[in-house]
Amino acid sequence: AALAAPVSMRLLRGIHAVAATAPTALVTAASTLGAPSARLGLVARAPPPVSLLSHSHAMHTLFPPITSFLATAGFAIPPVGPLTTQFLALAPPIAGQITFLSPLQSVRRFREEGTTGSASVLPYAAMVANGVTWTTYGALSGDPTLTLPNVSCGLMGLYFCHQFHKYRSPDAVIMPYYSAAAVFSCAIIATAASLDTAAAQSAIGSAGVGICLLMFGGPLASIKTVLKERSAAALPPAFVLSSAATCSLWSAYGILILKDPFIFGPNMLGLAASLTQLGLIAKFGTGSIRPLGPAKSVLPTSKVV
Repeated sequence: AALAAPVSMRLLRGIHAVAATAPTALVTAASTLGAPSARLGLVARAPPPVSLLSHSHAMHTLFPPITSFLATAGFAIPPVGPLTTQFLALAPPIAGQITFLSPLQSVRRFREEGTTGSASVLPYAAMVANGVTWTTYGALSGDPTLTLPNVSCGLMGLYFCHQFHKYRSPDAVIMPYYSAAAVFSCAIIATAASLDTAAAQSAIGSAGVGICLLMFGGPLASIKTVLKERSAAALPPAFVLSSAATCSLWSAYGILILKDPFIFGPNMLGLAASLTQLGLIAKFGTGSIRPLGPAKSVLPTSKVV
C-alpha cells in the first residue's frame, strides 16, 4: 500500500511523457506510408537532446576506454538531418521486434527434437528482465521509441522461458535464472517508484547495461559446449544475426539522436558479442541438438509452471 501511490504517480508521469512525444512516431509512420503529415496536423519533434556526458560518472565507471573515446569523438558528430532522424526513430524498434521474434526458430527446433539439448535459458530469462528495464527507462525518459518496443521484449521473453521449460533437457539449469530475472525486474520497478526521475534513470540505466549484455551475449553461456563438441548447434543463428543488426541500429540511435551512453554503450558491446557468436557459427556450423542426458518425456502443458 505504501508503494501503490508512488508507483501510480510514476506510471502516470511516464505515460503522459510518452503521449507527449507520440506524434513523432505517427508522423514517421505516415511518411513511410506516403501520407503527408500535414493531413494529420502533426509536426515531427526530435527526442530531447541528451549530452554524451550526461551519465559520464556511471558510464566511465562501467566502460572507461569506450566512453572516453566516444565522449571525445561525440563533439565532432555532425548534425543529423530530419530523414535520418525519422529513420533512426523507426528502424531500431522494428529491428528489435525481429530480434524478439527470432528465437521462434529455436523453439521450433526444441519441439522437433524434443529437447533443448545444450542450449542455455539465460538469453530468454534476460529478455524478460531487459524488457522490464528498458520499458521503465523509456517511460522515465518520455521516449516512445524506447518504451513501446520493449513491452513486447518482456512478453516474448516470458513465452520463450515457458517453451524452454517445457522441452528442457534433464541437466538444464533454469530456476536460478528465472528467480534472478524476477528479482531483478521487481528491483527495477521499486527503483522507479522510490527515487526521483534523474536518480532512477541513472540507476536503471546502469543496471540495464548489464542485463542488455546478458540478453545479446547469453548464448555464449554455451561456448564451452561449442568448443568441446566443435559444433555451434547450441547457438541460435536467427537470434544472433538479428541481434547484430539491432545492436548496430540502437548504437546509431544512441550516438546520433539521444547521445545517451546508456543506450549506445551496451549495444556496442552487444554487437561485439553477436559478431563473436557469428564467428563461431561460421567456423563450426550448426547441426542437430545433442541432449545432455538420457531422453525424457515432455511434460504436459498443464503441468508446466
